[in-house]
Amino acid sequence: MSLEDQLYPLLDSYNALPHWLRSTLGTAYRHLPHGWRYGARYAEFKELAVAGEQWSEFRLISSNNSARCCITRPITVPFTKSVFCAQASGPKMFTALKT
Repeated sequence: MSLEDQLYPLLDSYNALPHWLRSTLGTAYRHLPHGWRYGARYAEFKELAVAGEQWSEFRLISSNNSARCCITRPITVPFTKSVFCAQASGPKMFTALKT
């Protein structure tokens, strides 16, 4: 989990701080390495995002199809299962996506 995710619950407290202190903390935070701030796999995600801008339509469709295969697997994580149940949806609804 990234540092940003771990600090998110403190956002209201951060916003309540005086401006000079928020500015100081924000400057210090911006000087941390991206891998610490956004997670260990941030560089991999960034490379994929930049490369994806140059992909052909066929490559985008095949990438979406492979992602859909991951989405439509049976849900085994209890929290995720409860969220899908609460929303009256599930992975099967993603099988009808058009490419």
